[in-house]
Amino acid sequence: MTPDTPLFLEKPDHATTVAKAIMDGWAIVPYGATYGLAFDPNHRLEVAEARGEDLNHLATVSIVANYQDAVRWVDTDKLHPTLKNAVQADCLRIYERISFIRFPVNEKGRQHLHSHCINLQGETQVFFVPPSDPIISALKTNHDMDYYAVRSSNKHG
Repeated sequence: MTPDTPLFLEKPDHATTVAKAIMDGWAIVPYGATYGLAFDPNHRLEVAEARGEDLNHLATVSIVANYQDAVRWVDTDKLHPTLKNAVQADCLRIYERISFIRFPVNEKGRQHLHSHCINLQGETQVFFVPPSDPIISALKTNHDMDYYAVRSSNKHG
């Protein structure tokens, strides 16, 4: 099921409505200078069909997650020692709400994340948000979900 009209997060109090739309299908959510199609990864096929994607060759989707949750999914054994030290020193936090970060996924992440969120190289791409993010907070509180999938609003992105 998808909403007839995409929902935009315009105010923090819209977060519960947007979280429900994500669980029911999808919503349009702003990410700084761009917008993304946010959805529950279980709706990946519906989103692909709505976007006119080839259902036999689905692109891996990025995710939005709380920074503290996401760094637990990093396979630090596959990182260069300098980057491993940066992750362990909490240095990636500076990218919250700024950029998507791609990293190798550890066993905990492979068990937790939907298969559409991990590419063939065993990596995921995450947009970190702080614990105060209203959508993640509403998803955790109302739907026991700590991340959601996102595709660029650009059909080719």
